[in-house]
Amino acid sequence: MRNFGVAAISGGFIIMSQYGTNRIGNWYYDECKNNKLFDIGHKILPHISSIPWLSDILIFVLFPFIYKNKQFWSEILSVLILRALTIIPTILPKCHHEQKSCDGILGIINGQYDKIFSGHMSYVFIATRVLKLNKLQFYTLNILQALIILSTRTHYTVDVILGIIISELIHRSKIFIFK
Repeated sequence: MRNFGVAAISGGFIIMSQYGTNRIGNWYYDECKNNKLFDIGHKILPHISSIPWLSDILIFVLFPFIYKNKQFWSEILSVLILRALTIIPTILPKCHHEQKSCDGILGIINGQYDKIFSGHMSYVFIATRVLKLNKLQFYTLNILQALIILSTRTHYTVDVILGIIISELIHRSKIFIFK
């Protein structure tokens, strides 16, 4: 029962943070015409923002291997709580101008302003850590995920880097919300 309460409260907090971020982002950046930031990853990688779902592929590939792993879910919940705390104080502009303003699904999923830090990168990084893959597999999957995220313009380079750092720190901390 304790796990359900923690998950319910955490889920509510995460949803409220995501909703607020998208609302404020739509209000602030849609009125501002100059919302382009310089990003080194976007500058050097090909621009394939027309297929943003590519950044979800590795998540779906890894899911069958980790969906029953309590360590994975504890670490991911920690990531999501930290993300909820970091996305609203600084709302970055959309990663590409073609991106239309929308609230995603109920203003929560598929947001455009929830950049700091990349949950997509954290998910793959933690999954590959928990699965204890060999170094070649670990680096290949994580580098591939980072390149896809940056090429699809779903995040800025700083978001990917912070996703890796924060995920590694959470993984090493051995915080287990679910026992």
